[in-house]
Amino acid sequence: MRPGTLTRSRSCRLATAIAILLAIALPCQVLALGLGVTPGALKFETGPVRPASQSLEVFNQTDATCAFQAYVDEEYSDWVTVEPSEFVLGPSESHTVDVTVSPRLSAAQEHDFVVYVVSFARGSNLRIGAGVKIPVHVDHNAWLPDVPPYVAVIIALAAGVIITLAYAYRTRRAKPANSAANE
Repeated sequence: MRPGTLTRSRSCRLATAIAILLAIALPCQVLALGLGVTPGALKFETGPVRPASQSLEVFNQTDATCAFQAYVDEEYSDWVTVEPSEFVLGPSESHTVDVTVSPRLSAAQEHDFVVYVVSFARGSNLRIGAGVKIPVHVDHNAWLPDVPPYVAVIIALAAGVIITLAYAYRTRRAKPANSAANE
């Protein structure tokens, strides 16, 4: 070994240690660009007459006013709504974004997709910004037909009336037979 080899090895270790400390101590890239979203993931349980909603809290972590946009891929946009989809936040402000899912009966039992939240410098024509992807899991319990809620209530009431009438009819038929046997 040459005398200078040990010194180079130590300087490489020192440089690596400094790089790791800086990476840990400095905020991550998304936070450095001024965008924060909580929670980091969403999980829904739905049915055809049971849409579900959850909220995301979006934070502007910059000293400037920024425009924000929240959306899903186009293939999910017919049964996933993100409201509001566009909004503006001042420095250090936050805003609630509601995500509502109501998959159709023909949809698969489980879905995995992403809600995108993007921030842009306000007034910029370039539309270059920072964004985060929020993973979403939907467990779709499709045990009922895809009908509006009022139709499901009408069907349930009709079934109750039919069962009550059938019980009353059987009870009336059974009484004369019992009274004839007692005489």
